[in-house]
Amino acid sequence: MRRLADIRVDGQKTRLYDSVAAAMQLCGMTAQGSEASSVSDIASCSVIVFSDGRDEGSALSREELNGRITNLKIPVPIYSVAYSKTSKEYFKNLESLSKNSFGVYFLIGDAITRMTQVMEQIQNILLSDYVVTFLSYLPVDGESHALKLGVEYPSGSGKFNYDASSFEAIEAPPVPALQAAKAQLSSVLRPLPDGNPYYSAAAPAAPVAPVPAGVPAAR
Repeated sequence: MRRLADIRVDGQKTRLYDSVAAAMQLCGMTAQGSEASSVSDIASCSVIVFSDGRDEGSALSREELNGRITNLKIPVPIYSVAYSKTSKEYFKNLESLSKNSFGVYFLIGDAITRMTQVMEQIQNILLSDYVVTFLSYLPVDGESHALKLGVEYPSGSGKFNYDASSFEAIEAPPVPALQAAKAQLSSVLRPLPDGNPYYSAAAPAAPVAPVPAGVPAAR
């Protein structure tokens, strides 16, 4: 908040593409800003752009920036909020960046009253975005298997939100990063005692037969 408060609008030009490139570079850095994050320690990061889409004097062109976006190993979604009271001529630049980065393009136009609603939508997207890495105990059979994920929020509250999906039990490709992640998971997740990978509730207790009247109970 202090950094935002210290911003001074004195450049007289909007270097849109250079600014987006700089934001993407910050997303690729650790919290300390000194080292690039490793693939095994990925933090979700996105860029939100408020602009009319007009670039004035960037060293990068739109094509060059889109080329950088395409070559990223880890996508950085760009959420573009296109707003202008004068011209919509350059909105297509924002739309291009968002679509190429797997982000979302929001057309505000001059309806500033929609700004709050759009920001709530972006917040909901960011808070609903999860990356799940898991180790399957199923043998490699090439078939599709059901998967159900439960997220407890707040932690320790006992309140879970569930979502269902599926995955294919296939051999992991020989990618060094995936092989390293698989080895790390294998060192933490031990083989199941009964070998059954499916969740099953505890078996109910056997019913107790009532004792007929007049018959003494066994001690």
